[in-house]
Amino acid sequence: MCLIFFLYSGKAFADTTSRGTVFKELYDTLNKETDLIYTPYGEFSEKLSSAEEPLYNEFQSRVLAWRAEFVSASNIYYKHSQSVDQQISEIASIAYGGSQKGVQSCDAYLAAIRASDTTTMSGYLDRGDQLMTEAIAVHENAADLYNNYSGATDAYNIRDWLLVGSGIFALFSFFLFLKSRRKSSFQAEVARSGVYGNLFRNSLWVTIGLVVTTVGYSYALGSGGTYYILYGPIFFGGWRLLSGLYDYFKNGRPLLNQISQNEKGDAIKQSYLETTQNNITESTPSSKKKRCNNCRNLVPANSIMCPNCGNNVL
Repeated sequence: MCLIFFLYSGKAFADTTSRGTVFKELYDTLNKETDLIYTPYGEFSEKLSSAEEPLYNEFQSRVLAWRAEFVSASNIYYKHSQSVDQQISEIASIAYGGSQKGVQSCDAYLAAIRASDTTTMSGYLDRGDQLMTEAIAVHENAADLYNNYSGATDAYNIRDWLLVGSGIFALFSFFLFLKSRRKSSFQAEVARSGVYGNLFRNSLWVTIGLVVTTVGYSYALGSGGTYYILYGPIFFGGWRLLSGLYDYFKNGRPLLNQISQNEKGDAIKQSYLETTQNNITESTPSSKKKRCNNCRNLVPANSIMCPNCGNNVL
């Protein structure tokens, strides 16, 4: 039965640009700007405060490369801004404005590097930072709009919910595992551990199904491709888990609690009787003791009732 559930697991395709496949060039350019310009810019700008000459020489080569990428991206954005698809045209137009700010930012940085005095250099650097910040903000806006257009935003939200669900069920399974490993000398508690063990095994179906689905979905979301929805193990384990929890809390738990209380009460009573019998045996001389006709235990000669079985010993 379990094998059937696995064989009938779902199969789907993760394509974050499902609506915009024909605009893959636009999508790739938005990502390329992030990977080749904005991310390195954030990392490299922190080093510029040292103002070392070799660092500025390296910065100049980077700025020239960034400017070339901005010019190339501008051409692509301009082409897509003429699209008959109004949403794509709007996104491309916004991205084009951001890339133009990027070109202006690079020109300001180059002017700062070639400046003849510190004051002029500082002014151009500040202008370059301002324009680059604006370019990044415009780019992020265009990327968000494209994600909404292509359905990628919804896809990432689903991924986040899968991550949360997998984490919750993993913790719940671990909790049930710990409860199932508890040792006790009381039969009711041993039976309770067995119930938790059964719940733990059922929860594993859900946890494994969610984890495998989440990992596959996340991978396909990043690279595009196929992922499997293991709805068989998830629903099978979920149904067994919910049924087990319902039966336990409705019938099993009250009964086990009552049995456990009785067992603990009997254990306390037995411990008390043993302590009392030992005290009688140790403190009363044999010559002043008599035997109970019922349980044959020694009791003080002046006793009226046997402390062990309650029999009248007069």
